[in-house]
Amino acid sequence: MDVAAPSSSKKPILTLVAGLALAMGLVNGALWYQSLEQHLHDAKQADVSALQEKLASVEKDVAHQERLSDQFNETLKKGEADAAAILSQVSKQNKSQIDEVTLKEAASLLHLAETRMVLLQDKDMVLNLLRLADRSLASVTSVPVQEIRATIQQDIDGVIALKLPDEAEIFHRISSLQAEVTQFQFDALKAQAITAPTMKPAATSVLGQFLSLVSIQRHEVRVPKPLISHSTAETLKQTVLTDLDVAKVGLLHQNEALYYAGLSNVMHELQSLPLKAAELAPLEKEIAELISIHLQRAKISFKSIAALAKGEGA
Repeated sequence: MDVAAPSSSKKPILTLVAGLALAMGLVNGALWYQSLEQHLHDAKQADVSALQEKLASVEKDVAHQERLSDQFNETLKKGEADAAAILSQVSKQNKSQIDEVTLKEAASLLHLAETRMVLLQDKDMVLNLLRLADRSLASVTSVPVQEIRATIQQDIDGVIALKLPDEAEIFHRISSLQAEVTQFQFDALKAQAITAPTMKPAATSVLGQFLSLVSIQRHEVRVPKPLISHSTAETLKQTVLTDLDVAKVGLLHQNEALYYAGLSNVMHELQSLPLKAAELAPLEKEIAELISIHLQRAKISFKSIAALAKGEGA
């Protein structure tokens, strides 16, 4: 009887140790969850600050575009003044062969074509303007004017050879990405919760209690997979949609920095969304292809305008 007494006294101690281990595990879990919530809150605030900076950048870019518009108007006025000066000079030298109205029309069309190429990179419209200028001079048979027509044809060939990104197609691809992201639903996250590990029934023997304690300790040291709440997932989705809008603004204003920043942010933000690999892979591939596109404006000057400015139509 005296030998069995120590064994009975150890049972409350082991039970107490097991309870303390469980309590420490629960406290650690609660602290981890609180740390995760704080991290997600800080990340959300950082996203809001980044978005405000992007909006400020967009406003600055819009102001820059307004200045370009003013420069466009000044260029048109200069073109009209140059055309008037050319008409005055050519009219004095060869009034019998040069039609002043025709020359003025051609000069205005050429200036408009160059301006549209510089500001809008509208290749189709520029070709139409150059061909229209060439047709307007077709009725004039003087050698100098025919030489000007030859330079216009050189300008047409140069524009045709230009390889410009299809902005309409790129815009459509970004819109398609937005439509796909909008359809993602994260309602299943509402049902997810972090649950505490369950304990097995108390063992009746000392050895069984010891093994049960070891099992609990091993369970507690496992690193749980981070979870995000439904509201956080929805916020991340809206951030992705906003950055795709930023990429659109960069595309429309030919702002490569803004365009690439928006798409790069989207590539990073998609990693935080609770998406399956089959859903994520095609999105990453499409964004990588869009990032590989260069938006740099083509630099070109029309030889036909220089020919007119030198008075070669005389």
